[in-house]
Amino acid sequence: MPPFFRNKRKEITKMPKIYFNDLGLANMITANFSDLSARSNLGAMIENYCFNQLRYFLSISDNIFFWRTLEGAEVDFIWKKDNVIIPIEIKWNNFKESDIPVGVKNFCAKFKNIQEAWIITKDYSETKIINKIKFHFIPAIFLIKKIKNQ
Repeated sequence: MPPFFRNKRKEITKMPKIYFNDLGLANMITANFSDLSARSNLGAMIENYCFNQLRYFLSISDNIFFWRTLEGAEVDFIWKKDNVIIPIEIKWNNFKESDIPVGVKNFCAKFKNIQEAWIITKDYSETKIINKIKFHFIPAIFLIKKIKNQ
């Protein structure tokens, strides 16, 4: 997956991110078949799963990128559909309230035309509006439904 950038000096643009089409192959390479809840690479596996769902269900004309700056700010996925950009961050922790991840806040502040952002969660669901941006907290099991409704 290629990087999303507008300023080549401040954002990391050289190295694409690599995902597995088959998570079983990823398990085989790492020799890790343990229960998901006990895995040290749980975050990477969930991110890879979400990438596969995005890639499978998005239109062929849509693009998926990641965003990362030299300062360390990052967003897992940037979905570009025509002129609409939706930052998508995967957070597989237990939310008690809707805390917007720092990378998503930074991205929305930098790119002024953002109307919504998605935070994919384990089981937390809420929509929060801040500065006219809708921040949707979406349980991963509803990701496909959300994609199809766009």
